[in-house]
This record gives sequence, C-alpha cells and structure tokens, in this order.
Amino acid sequence: TETITTPTTTPAVEEQSDKATLGERNALKSAQSYLKYSGFSEKGLEDQLDYEGYTSLEINYAINNVEVDWNEEAYESAESYLKYSSFSKQELHDQLEYEGFTESQIQYALEQVGY
Repeated sequence: TETITTPTTTPAVEEQSDKATLGERNALKSAQSYLKYSGFSEKGLEDQLDYEGYTSLEINYAINNVEVDWNEEAYESAESYLKYSSFSKQELHDQLEYEGFTESQIQYALEQVGY
C-alpha cells in the first residue's frame, strides 16, 4: 500500500511572526496597545517605544507590522485636543505638527474636525 502525503505550508504571516524575536513581538504588542487608546503619529509611537527601551530593530519591526491608518490617528489626536480645549485651526495644526504628524495627515485631521 502506497501512502500519499500532501505537504503542508505555513502562511507567510505566520512565518514572519515565527521569525520575530520576543522583543519584536513585545514592541508590536506595545504599539498596538498605545494605538488602541490614543492617537499617535508614527514618530510619536517610535519615540514612545524608544522611551520604553526597545531597540531600533524592535521599533522598526513594530512600526512596519502594526495595522494603522496614520490619517485616522491624526484625526483621533485632533479630536482629543478639541475635546478638552479650544484650539484655533493654526494652533491645532501646530500641535499636530509637534506630535510628529505629516502635513497631509494634519490636513486630513483638520478637514475631519471641520476646519
């Protein structure tokens, strides 16, 4: 009797996560957690992960693998600022710029909040 076996393949996503170091996986988890509760720019998230002590490689892994819409993060951040304080369009622009959002992300956020 001949036995036929079908080779199994692992999806690319699983292979990638299997190759990630513990530090990379933890940096990604931290990034996901921060983004869940607050609007972060890519730069702001990088700075936060750096502050926590993650290495550059771990931070890059997290940034490159986290599912995020940076425009929506800018909008979320703008909404948060407006919830607690009055900002002119220019003040809000400057604050978002300070937070590390790009000009196109800032413009998206300003349009979404009604400026």
